[in-house]
Amino acid sequence: MTLFKNSQNYQDPFAGLDALLDHFSRGFRDTFSDAVSGRQIPVNLYATEDAYEVRAEMPGVRKEDVSVEIENAVLSIRAKRSVESGSGAAEFTLARDITVGDDVAADKVKARIENGILSIHLPKREARKPKAIKVA
Repeated sequence: MTLFKNSQNYQDPFAGLDALLDHFSRGFRDTFSDAVSGRQIPVNLYATEDAYEVRAEMPGVRKEDVSVEIENAVLSIRAKRSVESGSGAAEFTLARDITVGDDVAADKVKARIENGILSIHLPKREARKPKAIKVA
């Protein structure tokens, strides 16, 4: 009794597995390469009833080299940093995009940098704040 027949129509079910794994690992490397290489700005995010707070570590970055923008509910932080070494100076661009949602009052956002920490205050719009409803 023959269980399998040698046929030219037979396709190896694992033939595409190598290509799939290569595709997955390439995407994983691309996603996390900036974070591992130190070119993505590390941040801490906090939420209160009234606002969101973003704190970004930016040692050695001057105030003039920082750009903060909010557009389409995305907070973009960009900075340039120069590093001196024995072979000369190198300039790096640091970046981070954070989706903050549409409940932020973009016209009231404030940012300041002090001691290498960028603090961004993103107040919530009045309509989005939680409201206590009294039950009768």
